[in-house]
Amino acid sequence: MQNKDKQNDRIRKRNIAAIAEYFRGGCKDAASLKLGVETEYFVIDKQGRPIAYAELEEVMQKLVAGDDTVVEEDGHFLGYYNKDFSVTLEPAAQLEISVMPQGSLAKMEEILTDFNVAYSKALEAEGYVMVNTGYHPTCKAEDLSLIPKKRYEYMNAYFAHSGSRGYQMMRATASTQVSVDYSNEDDFVRKYRLACALVPILALFTENCPVYEGKPSPRMLTRCYVWQGVDNERCLIPDCTFEAGFGFEAYAKELYDKRPILIIDPVTGQTIATGSKTIGEFYCDQELTTPEIEHLISMFFPDVRLKHYMEIRPADSLPIDLTLAYVALVREIFYNKEIFNELSAYLKVEDKQEIEAAKINLMEHGYHGKVYGKLFTEVADKIFALIKAYGDSESQQYIIPLAELVAKRMTPAQALWGDRK
Repeated sequence: MQNKDKQNDRIRKRNIAAIAEYFRGGCKDAASLKLGVETEYFVIDKQGRPIAYAELEEVMQKLVAGDDTVVEEDGHFLGYYNKDFSVTLEPAAQLEISVMPQGSLAKMEEILTDFNVAYSKALEAEGYVMVNTGYHPTCKAEDLSLIPKKRYEYMNAYFAHSGSRGYQMMRATASTQVSVDYSNEDDFVRKYRLACALVPILALFTENCPVYEGKPSPRMLTRCYVWQGVDNERCLIPDCTFEAGFGFEAYAKELYDKRPILIIDPVTGQTIATGSKTIGEFYCDQELTTPEIEHLISMFFPDVRLKHYMEIRPADSLPIDLTLAYVALVREIFYNKEIFNELSAYLKVEDKQEIEAAKINLMEHGYHGKVYGKLFTEVADKIFALIKAYGDSESQQYIIPLAELVAKRMTPAQALWGDRK
């Protein structure tokens, strides 16, 4: 028995080291850092009814080009990708485009615009429109069906018992996510901690949820509210973030002792539910491969997720001009040394509970609220003043639509949809 325990302990250490090494493999040259962006759309008809998976699948297949690689599971079409972007379906047929990492905002704009034009035209021909909003604009979550993907079937069953709003998260939310590179472990730690501190702030800048469960949303930061009720084990801010010694290994250890919901059998390719077992318990006698590590990382949804890059996740789905403005904002905060250093010193956070408290405050008070003991308006003005002082000319041009909203103390939802009644 002792030999078995020793073997398991060796495998545990190797697996944690392998996950940490995977993160370390994401380090990029400091001179060539890029950003990627993912944005999701709801697709509805003129009566506000959601498009069925079969209809959306048919439209997507018509738009697959010769150099695209199709992704299928169990004979079901799930999307495609090429060197510039991928198009996929989220749990309830939310349509997502993921733009590959770019150094140029102009190139990102070109890709997003071409996608939007092509899909708007194809969907309009079938009587549908694409809508950017953080929560479904017309339906309750219970009215939305999951697409035929085993991953979502198992996640749906798991979230039914992990919290009160996993059902809503899967079916009725849509986001804009920006990926940020890091150059070494210290750079990752500093960027990750600042990104976590910025979560409530970025969420309010991009708040675009006028509707929640078919009615005017009674709060700001609706998507943050939904995520707070999904599953604290795999969402929000990782416990280790502000602890001494935080880094790749600490993040890997925390991940390793959590339940993955499901794994993909490396031989058969089948999806297997893991029940109450943690990653460490499920893989106690086998070493992780890189594809397994990548899958396991994808089963956790913190506000800022570590992959081969940092995925910053609090923003709602936004139209293209505001998406690009938001990307420009993130670029200046994390890649401009003057702005990054000043904001890191200005936003002092020592505990994840401070972040959750800031979210709750902004849910109730919006621009009249506080974050980390400061007036939100003071923090907002500080950020945009830094960008005006130090930002590059491309970012300053793209950021205008968002800067104008912040100056007016308006959220995208208020500007695009009017005040909540």
